[in-house]
Amino acid sequence: MPAVSLTLSNIKDRLQGLNIQALFLLGRINDGNRYICL
Repeated sequence: MPAVSLTLSNIKDRLQGLNIQALFLLGRINDGNRYICL
């Protein structure tokens, strides 16, 4: 179980990182004027 939960948390961290990168790119595309606040 600990290994499974560790893997899930790792996947969550990776997805969160991808979301941050995606939002950053979208912000740059929109001239940095529109940022999505989570």
